[in-house]
Amino acid sequence: MTCNNFADYFVNKINRIKSAIGHQLNSDKSDATVHDPVFTGQLLDELSAPTVDEVRKLINSMPAKSSRMDAIPTSIVKSCADVFAPLIAHLTELCFRDGVFPARYKTASVTPLLKKDSRS
Repeated sequence: MTCNNFADYFVNKINRIKSAIGHQLNSDKSDATVHDPVFTGQLLDELSAPTVDEVRKLINSMPAKSSRMDAIPTSIVKSCADVFAPLIAHLTELCFRDGVFPARYKTASVTPLLKKDSRS
């Protein structure tokens, strides 16, 4: 019984999303033939690596959550920001310079959070 309820929940959720998207598309009065405005700002020809201070600020502003994929828990990275910031800044500089990003860090673990049905 639980499996059927679980399946029904997701089928209904997908149908509601499809319906909402269809409604939004049908009610959208924008003209698809109009182009986006032409960008007139300064072009980004070069991406400079972050400074150690910028990396330290980012580390300190991270939420204290960790993932099972993290080699080092976030709490340790945050408590040792003065050690990790120069390392991360240097690795970032190497990635930008060489145009290579390690494949190991191109993987993520996504865990869906089930919300309680508001109809219950």
